[in-house]
Amino acid sequence: MNKNNHDEIDLVKLLGALLDYKWWIAIFTLLVTLFGVAYVLLATPVYTANASIQVESKSSGGLLKDFTGILEDKSSSSTEIAILKSRMVLSNTVEQLNLTTVVEPQFSIPFLSKGLHRLMGYEPQLSVSLFEPKNPQMKEVILEVGENAGEFSLFFADEKVLEGSIGKKYQTEDFSFEISELEAKPGQLFKIKKNDVLLAISTLQKQISVTESGKQTGIIEISINGENKAQIKKIVKSVSENYLLQNIVRNSAEASKSLEFLSKQLPEIKARLSESENNLNEFRLKNESVDLSLEAKSALDTIVQLEADLNELTLKESEISQKFTRNHPAYVALIDKRKVLNEEKIRLNKQVERLPNTQKEVIRLTRDLEVNQQIYIQLLNKMQELEIVKASAIGNVRILDEAQVFPNAVSPRKMIVVALAFMLGLIFASITAIAKTLLHRGIEGTSELDVLGLPTYATIPYSNEQPIFSKHKVQRFKLLSESTPTDPAVEALRSLRTSLHFAMLEAKNNILMISGASPSVGKSFISTNLANVLAKAGHKVLLIDADLRRSYLRRLLGLAKEVGLSDVIAQQIPFEQVIQHYDNFDIIVKGETPPNPSELLSNARFQALLEWAAKEYDLVIVDTAPILAVTDAAIIGRYAGTSLLVGRFGETTLKEVGLAKERFERAGVFIKGFILNGIKRKASNRYDYYQYDYK
Repeated sequence: MNKNNHDEIDLVKLLGALLDYKWWIAIFTLLVTLFGVAYVLLATPVYTANASIQVESKSSGGLLKDFTGILEDKSSSSTEIAILKSRMVLSNTVEQLNLTTVVEPQFSIPFLSKGLHRLMGYEPQLSVSLFEPKNPQMKEVILEVGENAGEFSLFFADEKVLEGSIGKKYQTEDFSFEISELEAKPGQLFKIKKNDVLLAISTLQKQISVTESGKQTGIIEISINGENKAQIKKIVKSVSENYLLQNIVRNSAEASKSLEFLSKQLPEIKARLSESENNLNEFRLKNESVDLSLEAKSALDTIVQLEADLNELTLKESEISQKFTRNHPAYVALIDKRKVLNEEKIRLNKQVERLPNTQKEVIRLTRDLEVNQQIYIQLLNKMQELEIVKASAIGNVRILDEAQVFPNAVSPRKMIVVALAFMLGLIFASITAIAKTLLHRGIEGTSELDVLGLPTYATIPYSNEQPIFSKHKVQRFKLLSESTPTDPAVEALRSLRTSLHFAMLEAKNNILMISGASPSVGKSFISTNLANVLAKAGHKVLLIDADLRRSYLRRLLGLAKEVGLSDVIAQQIPFEQVIQHYDNFDIIVKGETPPNPSELLSNARFQALLEWAAKEYDLVIVDTAPILAVTDAAIIGRYAGTSLLVGRFGETTLKEVGLAKERFERAGVFIKGFILNGIKRKASNRYDYYQYDYK
């Protein structure tokens, strides 16, 4: 058989396994699905609250206003996100909403009880406006709702520490306490826990989500999930407002620093301006009127402008140096620009040096005066601008969407959970069914016995009638071959009868031993019904119950509790006295349970009984104990002319049959054939049998 055929058979076997376990798969899948439905009904819904904030391009109100082409002063979204989740912002929210105090309603079975109460419309509410433990160990207390409305009791370490009512502030040696809202049934318990501020901030940092909406949009979304709609809305609203407030404070602080710097520079510039005015006036008084040539005037104007530009760069450098190192691109650009201006200044100074001394001095004094005037005016203008910026600072962020709670819960997602439960149940049940089929080592086909060289003498179908009798082992009932002679199992026994006729032609005697590898394989069922089938065919049959340990044939057949096999061997009772008659055949029951069954069966008296029975009957059937449990069958097998081994379909393993055969062979007993009992129709093995219902 090629590989493709093997693959086809394996696939058919897997599909067959699903069909064999279809009801188990269906029931298990239904149970898991119902569990999923119960979960979505009982689970507390989780909602989402969110708000949107826009971070706008920020123009500096300080001295870097003209450097926007070099230094981008926009706060990056990643920076703003980090600020939003910083302790600076969240600590204000924790304080405003008293998030250091955690309140949890208590239920006997938290998930189940809480869910059932919610479905019935009962959701206990408690708002604690003040809980400040003075005792460091008193950070967790239990509140019990009183019988009267608004009353409660507070417990610490199972000891009542306070009786109070809503709206009143209580001060004790150990704590301060006040509640502002209480809606719950009498007896309802709440656990109140006081967390450290840093722990509360850390918890909020983990709960809150801050992300940028899109790439480089400058739109930041704040969201948080929670069970309490009102609470999560308050948190998002508070975080948004606190972030906006700190942004305004931050922007006004920049203008304040610039004003402080300019205020220190202004007196010095004013003094320099006065000095330059005096110097120029004194020079003119001494030298009367001095006219400047066009070349000198042009050089003077250019030098004055250069000095003004250089001075402005100096002011800008003072601010840049507070934010960046000298290697930063903005700082490098400023240095390069100053270098260019200084080179131009040197060139002009050389040009002025060629002028007459009087004109050079006029140019120098006039330059000092005009430069100082420009610087002074520039500083005054900057200070006025900064005063306006400081007074009207609004920040560079704004709230686009106020905090809102989505009406639909984000968890649990009911349809997804139920569908997932259904799929998981179906998959797990299917995998289990396939695994049980693949890992099951029980014999399910006669071809499996070929490796042992053991021929199959009969395959006995499972009978739907037999279990009815097996439930009443203490009561007598008719054998299957008697009550339902057309049952497929009985037809299979008739086929076995025919096979035995030819198999025993060359046997040393007419004694047939029927044994099994392990208990509960159905050897007693086969022995009794085979004896009845043989007897109906006109044979004189004796059935000997040689299972001296656990046999129940006497009770099963409703026979009298008389002497049996153990008695005839141990007490020298005549053979004829232990024989009982059952319908069409004779039987010797086991008798009293002996303490040493194996030694008893090795007694010559037992061999003599078998020799006597072989002469008196056409066929002697000996039902024995399982060979892998005890050695009794190996002893009996030495006296039998034909020995058959019984195995149960799907339960007896090939290894058990092999071990049983090997154990018999070591004892000198040859197993003639195998009987596969209790065959069931299974899609996974596709083993079938004919039902002889022809009438």
